[in-house]
Amino acid sequence: MSRIRDTIARPFQNLTALEKVVQWLRLGTTLLIISFGLALTVGPLSSPRTLYMSRLDTYSADITTGLFTVLRESMEQSTSTEENNGVGLTTSELYILTAYTESQIKNVPQYITVSLYGRCDSTYTMVEVFDSEGNMHSVKNSTTKSTCSSIGTDYLFDYREVLESLGLDIILDYAYNKIGSQQAESSAYTTYMRSLKHKKANVLHLLYAVISFQVCMLLLE
Repeated sequence: MSRIRDTIARPFQNLTALEKVVQWLRLGTTLLIISFGLALTVGPLSSPRTLYMSRLDTYSADITTGLFTVLRESMEQSTSTEENNGVGLTTSELYILTAYTESQIKNVPQYITVSLYGRCDSTYTMVEVFDSEGNMHSVKNSTTKSTCSSIGTDYLFDYREVLESLGLDIILDYAYNKIGSQQAESSAYTTYMRSLKHKKANVLHLLYAVISFQVCMLLLE
């Protein structure tokens, strides 16, 4: 115990009262930098579901409704037949469109959390329950299943990549025509994302260097 006490007291030997205050401030700020740096860099590796930067809700019912609405409006504008007199869709067309839309989003998670090194896709089930007045409500099941992937220091959330991995290519195909000028736009987007990933990796490497430097300073005090 005496050796530990001597080690702690060593940085404060032969110092005036003011110098001791300054030394405490130096040690305190060094410890804070190390603590926050480790929480920022190591925390997302051990607890990506808890220490995340952003959350994207991808509730399948909402995506189904939005996708169905967009496709229906597009078909109504481009389709004019004697059966519907140019207004709305036929019943069979609505059934086909509904089935197609549901098939496209069957593997979509309920929400996505984005951390420093990757993302987690989380799913849960909804249970229909009745309240005291007999009204039915959807309640989230307590069990949540998450699938996390750790990409690395250069990871950035790329919505196009996420949509493709979730099988939602239809949204990308509908939003971006992969011909003509759209190919140039896609190439520019890819170049832009690659540049951002490189910059983000450099910032993290610099942060690692700062943490290491602060640890060395603390040990040399």
